[in-house]
Amino acid sequence: MTTLSDVHSALNQENYRLAAAELQEVLRTDPSADAWYMAAELTLDQDRDRAIRHLKRALLLDPRHGNSRTLLGQLGESPDFTMSDVAEEVADVFVSQTSQTPGLKRLPRQQRLLAVGAITAVTTLVLVIGLSILFRPTGPAYIPAEGPKAQAVQILNADTVFTRFTGSSLQMFGIERISDSTTPGKQTLKFTVPGTDGLPQAVQVIVYSSISDLVRDQNTQQGLEASSEVVASGNVVMAYPKGLQGMVIESQLVRQFQVITGA
Repeated sequence: MTTLSDVHSALNQENYRLAAAELQEVLRTDPSADAWYMAAELTLDQDRDRAIRHLKRALLLDPRHGNSRTLLGQLGESPDFTMSDVAEEVADVFVSQTSQTPGLKRLPRQQRLLAVGAITAVTTLVLVIGLSILFRPTGPAYIPAEGPKAQAVQILNADTVFTRFTGSSLQMFGIERISDSTTPGKQTLKFTVPGTDGLPQAVQVIVYSSISDLVRDQNTQQGLEASSEVVASGNVVMAYPKGLQGMVIESQLVRQFQVITGA
């Protein structure tokens, strides 16, 4: 049976066609939160909305799936399900069944989708009415009139971020800007700040060209989180030593990060 390890192997070999086929097989035979998260990663650049739906499916299987919740947050999306999400999932179920359903499978695709839309609308209406009967609120309606508004993710330019850091009032030494040739779409500003007894403490600010580049560099971020304090906003990540916790320089760093990124 095909597993996610097979998919990872195909990706490492840059055989993306095979990886996609194997991932589809995994999602069909043994779907998991990790599998849907991987599907979202591979889909994000081409179809943001579909990637978000993949992440929501991951959370259906594991509501506490950390990577999915993190990526949804970076995309400005809520991890909670709305009635619209439920309707889309119901539609997908019906679409997958129409090719096997007598009467529907002979219809042209457009007519099948119209039929599915009608069935989905009725199903959603039944869900709404049923929930409103079960939960009679004494205050505002429990079912919102519309889902939460998506917040746009601000993609900051590396030049802007680095210029504002180096031009700030922070005491920064040994400033170095690095473009990582092995990780396209990633630039790093490294510098030191005075820590306990004035000893230099290394800080780095990483700016990714896109959220997709940030997602693909998860290994680096996990390594940083194991040894450093990490703050992130959109496509910008800052890591500084845990030894700075509680010091004035920590609050200055975090404040400067918030001012620059709008966090």
